[in-house]
Amino acid sequence: YLYYCANETVHGCEFDFIPEVPSKILVADMTSNFLSRQMDITKFGVVVASLQKNIGPAGQCICIVREDLLAKPMDVCPSTIDWTVMAANKSNYNTPDVWGIYVMDLVLDWVLAEGGLKAMDELTQKRADRIYEVIEACKGFYSCPVLKGSRSRNNIPTRLNGGDEKMEAQFIAEAAAAGLVS
Repeated sequence: YLYYCANETVHGCEFDFIPEVPSKILVADMTSNFLSRQMDITKFGVVVASLQKNIGPAGQCICIVREDLLAKPMDVCPSTIDWTVMAANKSNYNTPDVWGIYVMDLVLDWVLAEGGLKAMDELTQKRADRIYEVIEACKGFYSCPVLKGSRSRNNIPTRLNGGDEKMEAQFIAEAAAAGLVS
């Protein structure tokens, strides 16, 4: 299999395409960009995503597993994370987090009401474009260290004065003094 992180949070890099790996099972971690774009789910063997960034409270996780990959757990795999057991029990093998599922349901209802994944894709791109435009307009005072073709639409890192660590430390100290850092 080939595992990749579709959107790397810390450094702000995102694949804007689905890698083509015909001889491998494609496994994607979409924790930070799940529901932010339309995609052909049939290209994946497995998609995993923690939900605390896009869909619900921390502790929730979505695993989308192609059916032909079920019934092949390693011997050391506990039943609580065996996808075959989960599928056979309709994701209710253990006691589910009802409140987390309720919050997820509210978010998914909102996504559908807003126009579904097409609308979320457009909204994500529009928001990212606006932020990157502001960064570029600052003529170097703010900068993004990620090359334009690899920039995340969800996690946008910024640096001050091209990465001036002394200025960034001063900025953080003044923000903390003003009560803006938690």
